[in-house]
Amino acid sequence: IKAALLDYPVGQTNRNKWFEKWPAMAVLTADCTMWTNNCMKALLQMQSGQDKKAMEKFYEFSKDQIATMVDRVRGKLAKLQRKLMSQLLIIDVHARDVVKDMIDEGVSSTGDFQWTKQMRYYWENTENGGAADDNDDDGDSKEGATGGPKLLKLADIEAGLCQQGEESIIRQTNAKFKCSYEYQGCAGRLVITPLTDKCYLTLTGALHLHKGGAPAGPAGTGKTETVKDLAKSL
Repeated sequence: IKAALLDYPVGQTNRNKWFEKWPAMAVLTADCTMWTNNCMKALLQMQSGQDKKAMEKFYEFSKDQIATMVDRVRGKLAKLQRKLMSQLLIIDVHARDVVKDMIDEGVSSTGDFQWTKQMRYYWENTENGGAADDNDDDGDSKEGATGGPKLLKLADIEAGLCQQGEESIIRQTNAKFKCSYEYQGCAGRLVITPLTDKCYLTLTGALHLHKGGAPAGPAGTGKTETVKDLAKSL
């Protein structure tokens, strides 16, 4: 995953060579990490007043990336490559929709619930307190501050500064999980709907409180598959 992050084609819409170079799990995790990083970068630019249109620019960039991926899928691909592209499209289309929703809601801060409720992938130094609880006693978010989640610096990636002790950390609201790095191969992923998001939010919150969750509903509606898909995300 570190190597895939270091090799990520920063600022490029065409990532075809990168997709084919790395294992599926490394590509998916690195893709989610870079999406989180780019969203954080846009929100911080808006928060500081540096660029009030940063999120809209990232939205257009995301659409261009997806269009390039669609063109690639229409071409000739090996079976495993097509499975990987299918997973990436499912994740990236949802990510694009999240960005659009944040634009419509007028989100301009890293502490906004519309942002913190998303499943966010960070690259943190867990040995130096990077994976510390990102909420203070009164519940205010410290995301992006010292001791909180690390904004992956693009210059650091390009320079190869992935230090020992850094790991993939998944966050949603105040819940935090270390990536388990369990080998899954090129496993399929579910299409992410608003209900899927609510299930993820509820279950990660329950796990954060050392509790469990029991999705209820009619048979055949995807309860078990949703829980399995959440497990794949972690």
